[in-house]
Amino acid sequence: MTDRSSFVEETEDMTSSGEAHQRERSPLLLSTAKSSSYMDYSDPESASSTATASDILLLVTRKGAASSKNVGVNLAKTAAGTGILALPFACQQGGLILFVFGTIIIALWNVFSLSRLCDCLTLLLELGKSPHSKISQRSPPPAGTATLGKIAYYALGDFGLIVLDIMLLLLLSGIVIAYEAAILSFSKGTPFTTHNNLIDALILAILLVPLCLVEDMSSLSKLSRFGLIILGMTMLVTAGYGVTGYGQRNLDSNKETPFHWLPSDGLAGVSHWFGCVVFGFGIVPLTFNFRESMSQPEYLPNTAMISMLLVASAYILLGVGFLNLYPDIQDDVLSELPVGWLATLARLAMIVVVMATAPLLVVPCAEIVEGKIHDDGQVHPTSQLLARSAISFITVAISVTLPGFVSVLAFVGSFSVALVSFCVPPFLHWVLLRQMFELNHQQSLDNNCLSQQYHSTYPVRMMMVDAVALLVGVAATVVSTLITCNNLIHSGERKGTANRM
Repeated sequence: MTDRSSFVEETEDMTSSGEAHQRERSPLLLSTAKSSSYMDYSDPESASSTATASDILLLVTRKGAASSKNVGVNLAKTAAGTGILALPFACQQGGLILFVFGTIIIALWNVFSLSRLCDCLTLLLELGKSPHSKISQRSPPPAGTATLGKIAYYALGDFGLIVLDIMLLLLLSGIVIAYEAAILSFSKGTPFTTHNNLIDALILAILLVPLCLVEDMSSLSKLSRFGLIILGMTMLVTAGYGVTGYGQRNLDSNKETPFHWLPSDGLAGVSHWFGCVVFGFGIVPLTFNFRESMSQPEYLPNTAMISMLLVASAYILLGVGFLNLYPDIQDDVLSELPVGWLATLARLAMIVVVMATAPLLVVPCAEIVEGKIHDDGQVHPTSQLLARSAISFITVAISVTLPGFVSVLAFVGSFSVALVSFCVPPFLHWVLLRQMFELNHQQSLDNNCLSQQYHSTYPVRMMMVDAVALLVGVAATVVSTLITCNNLIHSGERKGTANRM
C-alpha cells in the first residue's frame, strides 16, 4: 500500500474538475467540518432539495481526462506496496490451494465492492429526482466531504458520516502503525539500531513529527512514488540471496518441499493469509478518486477487473517463488536477509520510502480530528501541531509493543481494510436500494415509478446479493480479526518476556 497516499496528486493533474478536488485536502478525507452554510432561500425545503439534487448530479457527472489504460496502471500501482514483502508468509500460512485461488477471489471481491460503490451513485441520482425521497429532503453534507462520505451521509444521515469517519480513522492509523512496525523491523538489520526497541521507537517518533508538519507534502509524495522501484530492487536483492543459497535454502533436491496444499495452522493460517492478501489490494476506499480521474468513468469496473487480475497473478508468482527460496520464513522477506552491505542498503532504502509515506497517512488522520474540533474550515497551527504530534507518538508507542511487521499487517488487513472494503460497499448499496424499492412501492399506486427496473423483482434480488456479500464480509472480518488479534497479543507477551530477559 505504499503508493496509495500519492495517488491524489496524480489524479488531480488528470481531472478536469480541479476546483472540486481542491476542497478534498487528502484522498480519503470524509469530513472536515461539523456544518456548512449555504445561500438563504425563501423556501428552505425546496432549496435544500434543489441543492441536494445539484450536489448528487455533480458527483455522478464529475470526471477527468485519464484513459482507462492510465487508470488501470494506477490501480495496479496503488495495490502494490510493502504488502508484497508478506506474500511468501501468506503462501506458507494459507497453503497452495488457498493462496492461488483465494488471492484471485480477493481480487474479484475488491472489484465487486468497487462496482457496488459506483452503482450507489446511480441509485443516488434516481432517488434525488423525487422530492419525496429521504435523500432529497436532506440538506447537502458538510463542505469538504469526499464522495464516499457523501454517499454515507445521503444514505444514513449524520450518523453514517460519523461512523465512516471513525472507520477511516481506524484504517489510516492502522496502516501507519503497520508502516512504523516495518521501519522498526527493518532497522534491526542495520548499523543504525540502538538495539533497544523503546529508544528506536522514540527516535522514529522524533523524526516522524517534523515530516508530518511539512506544509507542502508534494516532495514526500514524489519520493513515495519511487517506492515501487525501490521495492522491486529490494525483491531482486532478496531473490539473489535466495538463489545463491544463503543459509539453508530450499535448493537441495533431497530436501522436503516447502509447499503444502492446505493451511499450515488451520483457521489461524487462513486468517493470516486473508489479512496479508487483503492488505495487498485495498483499492476500494479510493474508488471515487479513480472514477473521478477517468474520462469514461463507466468503464472503471472493467478496468479494475483486468488490473486486479494481473496484480493477483503477480502476487501468486511472487508468493510461490519466494516461498520456494525461503521455505522457513516466519516474517517479511527482508527479515531473511543476512547482515551485509547489500542487504543493509536494501533495508535502508525501504526505511526511507516508508518514512516518506507514513506522514501522507498521518496528515489525513489529523485533519479528521482537527475538523471535528474546529468547524470554521481554517487552519489552526497549534491544533495542527498537537494533533499530528499526538497521532505520531501514539501510533509509534503502539507499534513498539507489537511483535513484528507481518503480524501487524495481517491484523490491519483483517480488520480495518476488510471492514471498509468488504462490509461498507454492500451495506450502503443495500440501504440505497431499499430506499428506492420503498419509494417506488409507494408511488406505484399513482403509476409514477422513478425507474421501471426498480419496480420489478430486480431490487429484491440485488438486495439479497448485497445481504449475502455483507454477511460473508462481516464473518470473514470478525473471524480473521479475532484470530490475528489473539496472535498479536500472545506474540507481544512473548516479545515482552524476551526483552526483559
